[in-house]
Amino acid sequence: MKLMVFDLDGTLLNTLPDLTDSVNYALQTLGLPTYTQAEVAQMVGSGMTVTLTRALGKQNLDYLAEAKKLQAEYYAEHCNDKTAPFDGVTDMLQTLAANGIAVAVYSNKDQPFAEATCAKQFGTLVPYVVGTGPDGVIKPDATRLLALTQRIGADRCLYCGDSDVDVLTARNADMPCVSVTWGYRTRKQLVESGATILCDTPEQVLQYAKKYFA
Repeated sequence: MKLMVFDLDGTLLNTLPDLTDSVNYALQTLGLPTYTQAEVAQMVGSGMTVTLTRALGKQNLDYLAEAKKLQAEYYAEHCNDKTAPFDGVTDMLQTLAANGIAVAVYSNKDQPFAEATCAKQFGTLVPYVVGTGPDGVIKPDATRLLALTQRIGADRCLYCGDSDVDVLTARNADMPCVSVTWGYRTRKQLVESGATILCDTPEQVLQYAKKYFA
């Protein structure tokens, strides 16, 4: 079975506006300074606990538990207000499916958010969704991804993401990694993290995948 594994935030979906709003809602409620989307972009990628830890800073870590609660409550209601696929992503997923390449998402979003977001944005185009479970284990740990590939019998896999975390995740899963430049990290940051296959558009990702799985 051929399987293309995608990161979600910054790879398939531009979730940054809703993520920024949810983080700022928590901070503002706590009377703390807020951030721009560009600033939040550099905080995301390793799960919301890490994002909020970075947003709070060392001096405000006592607020972490309350910030997590506030952010989660807001995001549950507003996680798809402004979120949308990047241009060309839906066509890419449709073409992958038409070529017999199954699609999975491996995300540091909590499982319920990951599933709900994929269902709303992509319907049946993403049949396999793996988010963060109750144990809190996040990428770059690849345990849950490898469990999925074993369960569905995927023997040829390709990983695609937009961050240094994704490069490490693919390495831990022993999968080649396609790094996309339209997400939340710059090309320079990706190269410095060890990325060797870089694509600027979903069409380029699709062409690489077709060659890889040929």
